[in-house]
Amino acid sequence: MSKQELSPEARQAGRRWAIAIVAGLSVVVVVNFYVVWLVRDRNVTLVTPSYYQDGLAYDAVVDAGVANRAREVRFDANGDGRLSLTVSGRPAEAVAGRLHFYRASDPALDYVTDVDLQASKGEFIVPATSPTVVGPWRVTFVGDVEGQPTRLTTVWTVR
Repeated sequence: MSKQELSPEARQAGRRWAIAIVAGLSVVVVVNFYVVWLVRDRNVTLVTPSYYQDGLAYDAVVDAGVANRAREVRFDANGDGRLSLTVSGRPAEAVAGRLHFYRASDPALDYVTDVDLQASKGEFIVPATSPTVVGPWRVTFVGDVEGQPTRLTTVWTVR
């Protein structure tokens, strides 16, 4: 049996393939080292120090939403600067808590005001001292409605 000799062109093609494979693997190794270098000093934590309390607070918000739906508690923003709370379709009678006004585009405008609606038919007129910046506000009520803990959110658009 005689050994066949490869032509110079075939040898050259074989070398090109070998070089291409080594170069491709080298690129993968270099990219891996680059990724390790990028993340070596980054401290990405998926757990906050107060993860348990955060979980309980989230559970309370979810439970309050379920309870509010069961009681048919609604919190609506009227176009004339009034915010209303209704229970089962009628105005809420005993309301005490806080209104949190959030402005997504400018957090410096966020503010909180107390609410005590004992005999005002469930309507709260936004005080004249509040910022009158035109646009949407997220308004969250946290307090008691007729003796039940309540947390409600609505969007109030100032025109």
